[in-house]
Amino acid sequence: MNGFYNELKEVCEPKKKGYVNLKPTYGIVTYSDSKRVVARWNKHSLKLLNVPGDIDHETLEKVPQRNSKTNLDEIPTMDEMARAIAGLKDSKAPEGDGIPAEMQKIVDAFSDAPKSFGLKIDITNTEVLYQPNSTSTREEDIIFDGKKLSSVLEFIYRGSIASSNGCIGDDTHMRMATFSVNLGRLRQRLWNNEHVPMRVKGKLYRAIELPTLLYGAEAWTVYRRQVKKLHAFMMLHLISIMLITWMDNVTNKEILEQTGLPYMEDLLIINNLGWIGHLTGLSPDRLQKQLELSCIELSCNIPTQLK
Repeated sequence: MNGFYNELKEVCEPKKKGYVNLKPTYGIVTYSDSKRVVARWNKHSLKLLNVPGDIDHETLEKVPQRNSKTNLDEIPTMDEMARAIAGLKDSKAPEGDGIPAEMQKIVDAFSDAPKSFGLKIDITNTEVLYQPNSTSTREEDIIFDGKKLSSVLEFIYRGSIASSNGCIGDDTHMRMATFSVNLGRLRQRLWNNEHVPMRVKGKLYRAIELPTLLYGAEAWTVYRRQVKKLHAFMMLHLISIMLITWMDNVTNKEILEQTGLPYMEDLLIINNLGWIGHLTGLSPDRLQKQLELSCIELSCNIPTQLK
């Protein structure tokens, strides 16, 4: 259509290009009704463009037509491939919103499941926690029933804090606070009771108190500074239970031998190995095992390694 218009413009317009003033210099308006002028030009254009041709339809059908290409049979250039690769992201859809395709599919399925039972998910209580990798800092938008979910830096789930940076600092602080509260509730009845042997106190300490401190430690990625902090916290409470002071000259090794407790690093490794053994017995279609295998294939930081 543009080519036809350009050819028509070449034929019909005057050779000398310029402008015609509708209002002359002496102040008299030549055309006062602009709508009438536009209607006249519209009528003229329709008459000019709808002139019947001399060639009938049967003659046009006999003219050989050029075959149109329905598939891309040309090899893309290196520049085109480079631009296409640069526009893509890891596990992201190539659209402008950058929503992970797999994640959006899971969210849609999660949204449709309650509807089959006549239920509805409360959007206001549904939040998104984004944990980017080391090369990405942009938060992705997740759409739930046509509405964007609010993004948070951390939230508490079953007594554990999940943070956006993947660190366990806030989680361990909350674990320590809960541990101290539970320890204080049994101080008068158990820990300060002289009739209870120290070996029994150590077993109760490991069975009751340590699970509170190390709740969820099976999946932790622990750094050595955090192991030292947890070990110092555990030893501080053991010393208070055994009523030991610095003047007694008792080492940490002797305290652990009397209570029958291992080092904190050994406890964390035992918990991690137990979780790995649980994953090994799962079927390959379970989500937990798929996540663990994906971390191993991508050389991720698996939780059995202390840093």
